Amino acid sequence: MLEPVQTGAEAIKATAEAVKIALDVVYRFVDRRKAANSAKWAYVQEAALAAKTLVAEHAETIRIITAPARLNSDLASTAMLLRDVVDTGKLPLAYDALHGELEQLIEDKEIFSEAGSTIRSLRRQLAVFQYEAFMVKYSSWGMADAIEWVVEAVRLLGEVEPRLAATEARLGELRARLNNQNAWWQFRTLPGRPAPEEAPAEPDTAVVMETYVRDWLKAWFEDVQQTLYGREGINRLAAKLEMISDLHK
Repeated sequence: MLEPVQTGAEAIKATAEAVKIALDVVYRFVDRRKAANSAKWAYVQEAALAAKTLVAEHAETIRIITAPARLNSDLASTAMLLRDVVDTGKLPLAYDALHGELEQLIEDKEIFSEAGSTIRSLRRQLAVFQYEAFMVKYSSWGMADAIEWVVEAVRLLGEVEPRLAATEARLGELRARLNNQNAWWQFRTLPGRPAPEEAPAEPDTAVVMETYVRDWLKAWFEDVQQTLYGREGINRLAAKLEMISDLHK
């Protein structure tokens, strides 16, 4: 694991490396399974490894993305890292490929009789992880936009008063964009927790704006981590598949 405090360039490199590791292990598994179907249980074991690695590296990218804001109140760096990852679009394709390969394994009668239910559970949990990690409930692009707008608003609110007319006009535009996107409600609807009973008041200071965003990022990071563990967590299911595969060596 990487240290939590990094420069922007180091963090971008680290997230890119984590994504590369995830993609490599999934597509290597896909290519090997297609090349030789004879050692079928070896591919069940590789499927377990591919699933564990994909989600671990994805979780690592989220740790790196959120660390500047969570640990140092540096929303600008987090906004930059989030935009970089959201705009690449490579990780969703890796999940699609892995889901397809798991379905192929389920269709094998011998594998299905011993490991079909576990593989299906693994696919379900992968879908749960994807839902949280890709911010499906919120829209990853929408959240990237909103955080960038908050970063700009915080910067402008920090300017010495009286502010220029152009600055006040831009602040008004940013507030309108955030309200039109219902961003404050989304920031107060923390991942993995109940929605607020009533709409939050629009924050009127930079401190409150930053607090809303930091709280959301912290909750997102923790919620993603929690999907990996527990009785039906991805790591437990992958370990179960590995044990089943070991019996056929």
